[in-house]
Amino acid sequence: MESARSRIVALTRGTTLGGIFLLVFLVPLLFLPYTVEFYEFNKSVLFLGVMLVVVVSWLINVAFTGTVSFLKTSFDGWIFGVLGVSLLSLIFSIDAVTSALGYSGRLSEGVIILMFMVAMTFIGRQVITSLKIIEGLLWCVLVSSALLSLISVLHFSGVFLFEHIDQFETTAVRAFTTVGSPNVLPFFLLTVLVFGMGLLISHGMKPIKALIATVLLSSIALGFSVSAGNFWSWPGIVLWAVLVGALVYVIVLSGKWSKMVMGWIIIVGVALAGGFLLRNVPAVTNAVVGEEAGAYTVPSLQYDVSWRIAASTLSQSPVRGLLGSGPDTFPNDFTRFRPAEYNASENWNVRFSRSSSQLLEIMGNVGVLGLVAWMLLFFAVVRWLISVGKENHEYPFATYLHALGAALVVMMICAVVVYFTVSMWFLLWFLLAVVVGVRAVSNPRAAERLKLSLSLSRERISVEEHDILPYIMLVSSVILFVAGSWWLTRFYRAEVEYQQGRIAVAQAQEDEALQDLTESLQHIGNAITGIGYRDSYHADYAVIAVNLLKEYTRKAQDENDDQSYQSIQATLLSVSTRSAEKATELNPTNVRNWESRAYVYQELVKLTGGGYGDALLAAINQALLYDPVRPQLYHQKGVVLSLGGLDDEALEELKTALDLQPLYLPARYDLAMQLDKMGRTDDARKQLEFIQNVLEQNDLRDSTAYTQIREALMTIGTESSAEEDEGVVPEDSSGIEFPSAEEIVPDAEYDVPEDFE
Repeated sequence: MESARSRIVALTRGTTLGGIFLLVFLVPLLFLPYTVEFYEFNKSVLFLGVMLVVVVSWLINVAFTGTVSFLKTSFDGWIFGVLGVSLLSLIFSIDAVTSALGYSGRLSEGVIILMFMVAMTFIGRQVITSLKIIEGLLWCVLVSSALLSLISVLHFSGVFLFEHIDQFETTAVRAFTTVGSPNVLPFFLLTVLVFGMGLLISHGMKPIKALIATVLLSSIALGFSVSAGNFWSWPGIVLWAVLVGALVYVIVLSGKWSKMVMGWIIIVGVALAGGFLLRNVPAVTNAVVGEEAGAYTVPSLQYDVSWRIAASTLSQSPVRGLLGSGPDTFPNDFTRFRPAEYNASENWNVRFSRSSSQLLEIMGNVGVLGLVAWMLLFFAVVRWLISVGKENHEYPFATYLHALGAALVVMMICAVVVYFTVSMWFLLWFLLAVVVGVRAVSNPRAAERLKLSLSLSRERISVEEHDILPYIMLVSSVILFVAGSWWLTRFYRAEVEYQQGRIAVAQAQEDEALQDLTESLQHIGNAITGIGYRDSYHADYAVIAVNLLKEYTRKAQDENDDQSYQSIQATLLSVSTRSAEKATELNPTNVRNWESRAYVYQELVKLTGGGYGDALLAAINQALLYDPVRPQLYHQKGVVLSLGGLDDEALEELKTALDLQPLYLPARYDLAMQLDKMGRTDDARKQLEFIQNVLEQNDLRDSTAYTQIREALMTIGTESSAEEDEGVVPEDSSGIEFPSAEEIVPDAEYDVPEDFE
C-alpha cells in the first residue's frame, strides 16, 4: 500500500512539474487556424487545459501525502486582494459572462483565467525545489522565446512560414507573431532578455552552455530590435532605455561573474546593435529585407483616448468608480466612451478591444479598487525583492534573483505603456512563482512555509483509513477534472464550428450561395448548441439566416413559385429575428449585436416592403446609445428616415455623420441625394463636387465611383433625378464603391462645404 502511495505521490508531482514546463514552452508559440481568434483563444484553452491537469494532480498529491504546503511571501495577501476585487467586479459587471470567461473568442482577461494564473503561481512555488528545476524552466523560456523571435524576424523579412495553413492568409503578413500582437512582442522579448542575461552570467564556467545561452539571447535580441520599431518613434526609445538600464543593473550586480562572460555578453550586444541598424537605418533595411520592410505596424490606440475612456467609465456611478464595468469589458467601454475627436484620427473606423495601457484597462475594467490592489501588489513585490536582495545568497542564486527581480520590475513598467496578452500575463505570474522558488532553494531557512495536515488527529501527519479529508480532496479532484474537461471540450468544439461557419460564408459563390449559406448556418447552429451563451454566435446566426432568406426569396422569384419555399422562408424569418434578439439579450452593451439586429431588420424591410421599418429604426437608436460617435450609424439612420419620408430629420442625421467624419463619402453622397430630393439643388451639387474633388486628388478619375458622380452632377436637379410626386426614391450610395476615409490622402486640401441651416 505504501509503495503504491509513493508511486502516486511521485507521479502526481512529476505531472504537476511537467505541466508547468509544457506551458512555459508552448504558451508563447502556440497558435492554431481552427478558431476565429488564432492566438489568444488557443493559448487560453491550452493554459486552462494543462492547468486543469496540474491542479488536479496537485490535489491528488495533497490527498495522498496528507499535507498542504505553501511557500509564503509578504505580497501574497495582495495577490488574493487582486483576485478578490476581480471577483467582486464580476458580480457587478455590465456583462457577467464576458467578465467570467473573457471577451468573445479570447478568454485571456476573464476571471477564470486569473484564478488559474494565481493557482499556477502558488503551485509552481511548491515544485521548484532545486537549482536543476530552476535552470530547466529558464532554459525552456529562452528556447521558446528564441523560436518566437526567429519566426517574427523571418516574417519581417518577407518569409511567410504559415501562409498556407489558414483560410484567410492572416499569417502572411510582416507583422505576424505567435505571441499574439506585434505591439506586445518587443515587451515580451525585453523581459526575457533581462532574466536571460542572468542565465548566461550564471554559466560563465561552462563554455558549452554559455555558448548556447549566447546564441539564444542573440536571436531574442535580434527579434527585440526588429519588433521595437524605429528608435525615435513610440515606444522605441522607451523600450531601449528600459532594456539598457535593466541589463546594466543585472551585469553590475553580478560583479565578477559577469566579467567572466563579458565576451559572450559582447556578442549579444553586437546582435542588439545589428538589429538596431536593421530596423533604424533605411539603407541597411532595404539592402537586407527590401523596401517594404517598414510595413510592420498595426493600429494603435492613442494613450489619451484610453485615459478618457477609463475616466468616463469610472464617472458613471459610485459602483462603477470603485469596481469598473467588469473584467474584460473594455471593448464595450471603448464604443460607449471614446471621444468624438477620435474620428479625426487615422484609426477612426477601428474598434479596439484592448486599451493602450494595461493599467488603464485595469482601471476601467476593475475600477479604483482594482487599480489600487494591483499597484499595492506591485509595490509589495518590489519591497520583497529589495529585502531578499539584502540576504546572503551564493552564486548563482544571487544572479538569478537580481535578473528575475529586474525582469519583474520591467514587466511592471510595461503595464504602464502596453496591454497584456495571455503570453504576457503568463510570463508575469510565472516569474512571481520562479523568483520565490529561487529564494527558497537558495535560503531555505529564510523561506516561510505554511504546512497544514489533512489528518483529523493532531498527532498524526500520515493519512489513515478513517481520515475523511483526503477522500474529499480525491472526489473533488475527479469532479473538477471531469467537469472542466467537458466544458473546455465543448467550448473549443463550438469555436471550431463557428470558424467553419465563417469560412463557409467567406467562400460562398453566387451560384452556390444557398448551399454555402446553409452549411454556414448549420456550423454556427452547432456552435450555439455547444455554447449557447456567446452573443457573437447568435448575432452571426441571425445575419446568415436573413441572408439565406434573401436567397430563397430570390429563388422563388426566379422560378415564379411562391408556394414551395414558404415554409422554409417563414422558418428563416423567425430564426433571424429571434437570434438577433437573443444576441442583444445576452449582451445588450455590445454595439455589434445591435448592428447585426439592425442589419436583419434592414433586409426584412426590403423583403417585406417596409414591414420592419420601426424595428430597424429602434435597433439603430439602441446602437447609437452604445456607440454615440460612429458616423456609419448616423448615416444609416439618415437613409432610413429619408425612406420613411422624414426629410428634415434625415438631413440632420446625415449632417451629424459628416460632422463626425467629413471624408465619409457614402454619407456625403446620400446627403446630396437628400438635398436634391428636398429641392435644394445647389447645395446638393456642392456635396457632389466635393466628392469629385476628393476622387480627383486621389487619382481616381478612372474609377466607377468617379463616373457615377459625374453622371449625378449632370442629372441633378432634372426631372430624372428625383420625382417626388411619382414616389421615386433617389438612388443611395450602397452600390457605389467609394474609397474609405483611411485610403484618402490625409494631407490633401479639401474644400469642405459649409454646414446647412
